[in-house]
Amino acid sequence: MGLFDRWTKPSAPAPETVEPEAANENVAEEAPKLEVVTPEPAAVAETTNTALAWTETKQANLKRTNSLFDKVNNYFRQQKESQGSGKWDKESPHYNAWKESTVQIKAAEWLVEESTKFDATTNKLNELLATPAPEILLAGSGASYEEKEASIKAAMDYDKKVAELKEELAFRASRIEDLENGYNERELTIAKLEAEMDGKLDGEDQNMWKVAEAAYQELVAAEDTLAELKRGFLARFRKAKEIADAKTRLAEAEAAVKTVTERMDDTGTLRGKAGAANKLAAFNSRQGAYNRSMASTGRGTMVGSK
Repeated sequence: MGLFDRWTKPSAPAPETVEPEAANENVAEEAPKLEVVTPEPAAVAETTNTALAWTETKQANLKRTNSLFDKVNNYFRQQKESQGSGKWDKESPHYNAWKESTVQIKAAEWLVEESTKFDATTNKLNELLATPAPEILLAGSGASYEEKEASIKAAMDYDKKVAELKEELAFRASRIEDLENGYNERELTIAKLEAEMDGKLDGEDQNMWKVAEAAYQELVAAEDTLAELKRGFLARFRKAKEIADAKTRLAEAEAAVKTVTERMDDTGTLRGKAGAANKLAAFNSRQGAYNRSMASTGRGTMVGSK
């Protein structure tokens, strides 16, 4: 199911119907305390309509859970009369519908808590933004060094506080969205279980759960496809950018090598292997010719005698 199923569900009693004459007494002992409690006005007074709406949703869940408990308990009592066993079957849609409804009570409490924190942070941010931001005293203000330094610190502290509150709001909003998704997913599951309880899940006259489930799965599939496309696009963009960057770096390196080579050529440091070989051959040729002419005149050679 949703987000809540990754967490430990609140422990709920596992009622069992034993002897018919003792059923009501045992059920009363093991049934969860689901009395509807009107929230204190002070607890909701500082919150916005979002937190108040989830507070009201919690009360509606309490009523639904009480109603489901009575319905499920009557069902298993009838099972005992017709089949001889009134034990609550924990694999049945009856039990699970009631069980999931108890989790929704806690889910609504979490949403009330997070919504209240979101509202409180929103109020803090609005109050902060309603006050003028500290003015930074510039050099031409005539203020002393200490005053200018203090004004800069005050402005930085103000900006930091605004950034922190906005960051907290983003976190709270994401948290509420996750909780709401989990809550709504569970509502879809409860609708399915109630349809199973009433024998209407496969009926032609009723199948809102199947219609809703199919539509929801299409949305999930669309989200998954979109997420994959986004990841693919970003990966392709990154790789394309890396390739482009590599080509740019290669071109720059090649240009640098060419520039260095040309500059070294200008100073006569490099002439290439062919140029150096030709120069050596020309020198040897001139030396040989000189040696021969000197030998013919008896004046020795350019190299020392051995």
